[in-house]
Amino acid sequence: MVTRSNNGDKLEAECKFGLLKYFGYAFKFPDTRVLRINKQIKEEKIGHEIHQVWAGQMPSDFYAVKYGIPYLLECKSVQINIFSFTNFKEHQLISLKNHKEAGGKSVIIIQFRLDTIETFVLDIDDYLNFVKIMIRKSFTLEFCQENFKRLGREQVIINDKKVWILSLSDI
Repeated sequence: MVTRSNNGDKLEAECKFGLLKYFGYAFKFPDTRVLRINKQIKEEKIGHEIHQVWAGQMPSDFYAVKYGIPYLLECKSVQINIFSFTNFKEHQLISLKNHKEAGGKSVIIIQFRLDTIETFVLDIDDYLNFVKIMIRKSFTLEFCQENFKRLGREQVIINDKKVWILSLSDI
């Protein structure tokens, strides 16, 4: 079960600020553009402009560019030690796959918010390959620990406030 309320928002905030630090530019679908200007973080609402472009179905959570390579990132957060494949909508997986086939990078970030927070990243092709061979229709936390790259978290100060961000330096 993906919780869209607080936990999904927390993961997206960690990802957004991690993208700013390690990528320099990130775009949040559907209604916030995040820019880095002179090392200052600025959020800018652009609302209906994006809804018109994407017609209601967002391709992923974030679009980012690093060294000229475009990335699509989809973030999922769960509060149990099992990540069900049903947490993805079909159009999200199609968007990630199409983006990769067009030459971009498409990654999935899965975060388990239990007593401790553990975050993992994997490429869309790796995810789809695991889905094909798995007997169960889910990943356990233990499976993710054994098979996926773990992302660290770090605390930084943004606008005089301590916030957690994901360490996205080598995705």
